[in-house]
Amino acid sequence: MKKTLTILIILLGFSCNSFAQEKQNDATWNETIEFLKNQLNERVEYESGREYANSFKITSTTLTTYFKAVIPTKHSVTSTETIKLNNLLVVNVNDEKFIKEVIVIRTVNKSVLSNTGRLSYIAVLRINDEFERNRILKAFKHLTYLAQEKNGKSKF
Repeated sequence: MKKTLTILIILLGFSCNSFAQEKQNDATWNETIEFLKNQLNERVEYESGREYANSFKITSTTLTTYFKAVIPTKHSVTSTETIKLNNLLVVNVNDEKFIKEVIVIRTVNKSVLSNTGRLSYIAVLRINDEFERNRILKAFKHLTYLAQEKNGKSKF
């Protein structure tokens, strides 16, 4: 009985220590933003065959994506999207079969009248390098978790 109790206490202590260390290793909001700044700011992704480019700018509160046709034509498209990082809701890789290099970011916009959250603002990040795309995706998912925790909406 004494041996069993001792083993149980040791296992409990080990599991608590592991959990505390795991939480300690999580990046903070500012660390995650810095990582994304290093990865995204000044980065331009070109899509060959489609003749357009994406570029990104991230601050501590917003993400801005720029889209522009590389070769100007009669119907050239240029757009800019800015989203608030505090309202991040879902970050995922595009689920379409042929366009896996796109990260889709959705945010919640609070309705002024009813104060209910509804999906709004969608930003698209095209990252051609799969390794970099996965790192950026993980960072945005962590930022989403931190944003929901900040807003008191965390599931955990």
